[in-house]
Amino acid sequence: MPRRGVIIVSSSIEFSTKVKSLLAKNDFEVMDCCKTGNEAIKKSFEYYPDVVIIHDKLSDMTAFSAADIISSQIPVVILTHLSNISRIDDQDNIYAVTLPVKPPILINTISLAVKFGLQIASVKNKSSVVDKTTEERDIVNKAKAFLQDNYDFTEQKAYRTLQKLSMDKRTKISDVAAMILRNGRL
Repeated sequence: MPRRGVIIVSSSIEFSTKVKSLLAKNDFEVMDCCKTGNEAIKKSFEYYPDVVIIHDKLSDMTAFSAADIISSQIPVVILTHLSNISRIDDQDNIYAVTLPVKPPILINTISLAVKFGLQIASVKNKSSVVDKTTEERDIVNKAKAFLQDNYDFTEQKAYRTLQKLSMDKRTKISDVAAMILRNGRL
């Protein structure tokens, strides 16, 4: 299994060192340790780790504020007191471990966050492929309609014309269709 990248966020160097040591023993690669929420946000979107671990005591913002921003693209595990758990009940990419931290619980939670983060990324990727395919199909349909209206082609002849131009130019049919729509002619 490949090493999983982690960023640790805590205003306590001692706490970061302990968590870093625990993670290293469990095949996680600590990419960076940050002391503030702003630094964590910057580093998270610079390195794109598999997960960000945030200790709930930060000097410049709450762990929850930082997590809200980071979790839009990266899973976050917040290490917090039991009284704060209710603040993250309905959050999608945010997970909680209560303090004091029990190593097996932390490792299991991080592993789950990484696993779910990868699943979410896979779904988003598939969704963007579907969106792109739908968009390309719409462009081809518009170009077919343009050819039918302006050149008196049947739907079949319009599509066959797009196919032939696509093969001749060695490019995608949607690119040929977009060019025809942009230029307003064959």
